[in-house]
Formats: sequence, C-alpha cells, structure tokens
Amino acid sequence: MLERLLTATAKKSYVALFDQALVSGTNFLTGVLLARLCSKEQYGLYVLAFSVILLWDGLRGSLIASPQAVFLHQKPSGQQPPYLGSTIVMHALLLVMGAVVLGVGAGIVRAASNTSLAAAILAGTFALCGYSSREHVRRTFYAQLYHYVFAGKDGENSFENRLSFKCERFAILYPPP
Repeated sequence: MLERLLTATAKKSYVALFDQALVSGTNFLTGVLLARLCSKEQYGLYVLAFSVILLWDGLRGSLIASPQAVFLHQKPSGQQPPYLGSTIVMHALLLVMGAVVLGVGAGIVRAASNTSLAAAILAGTFALCGYSSREHVRRTFYAQLYHYVFAGKDGENSFENRLSFKCERFAILYPPP
C-alpha cells in the first residue's frame, strides 16, 4: 500500500493537491481579511473587481489554456516549443486587450465622477495581469507534468496510455481489498 502511495504518479498528484490547497487557501484568507478590514462599500468594490478578473480569466482559459492542454501533446516534440510560445503571445495579447478594456472602463466611470469605482477598476487591471499570468503558468506546468505519465515507452500519447494512467490513479486512490 505504501509503495502505491509513493509512486511517481502519486507524487505528481500530491504536488497538484498541495498547489490547489495553497491557492484556494490564500484566496479564501484574502477574502476573509478584506471583509474584516474594509467597509461594506470597499469590500463590495473588491468583489466586483475580482468577479471581472475571474470572468476575464475564464475567457482566457477557454480560448487559450484548455486548447493548449488538449493539443500540446498531439504535436511532435519539435513543434511543442513554438506552440507554447504562441500560447504565451496569445496570453499577452489577451492581457493587453483586457487592460485596455478595463482602462477605458475606468476612464468612463471616472468621468461620471465615481472615483472609488474607477480606482477599483484600475487596481483590477493590474490584478488581472498577475492573476491571469499565474493561472497560465500553472495550467502550462500541469499540462506538461501529466504528459510524461501519459506517454508510453515509445512516447506515444495513445488512448491506451491515458486509460492505463487513469486506472493506475484510481487504483492508488481506491486500492483493491
């Protein structure tokens, strides 16, 4: 049983679990601390700005990260670095586009004389770049981390290799009696 818990596949799963716990825990603690330290209006502005960041990052994930996780390892190994480079460029362009949209939105709100909302939108613009870049790096790392487990002896990413990986993970989590 202990050997199964210490296999390479299990260790990679532990890395993913630790990373998810760390990110979720820090997001939760940040929300709790801000709720305690800010007024209701300030916290409401934070939640509004953070929801815009999550919306934009969901768009980025749907357009860039999810296709990258699927198509990256279907390419020959010589074509993978240029593909990763193109996803980084697409990510940067999407961030610039998001920053411009939020910057224009902050300008419009400021012109309507709501400076606190304009400041929250402007702060959200900078937070968008950091949050979205962190998520892009995490998704790229995990797409590459699990590829090496999927690949067989000949480096082929076949259905059988993916199925055996899923069966192996299931056996680690739920060992037979």
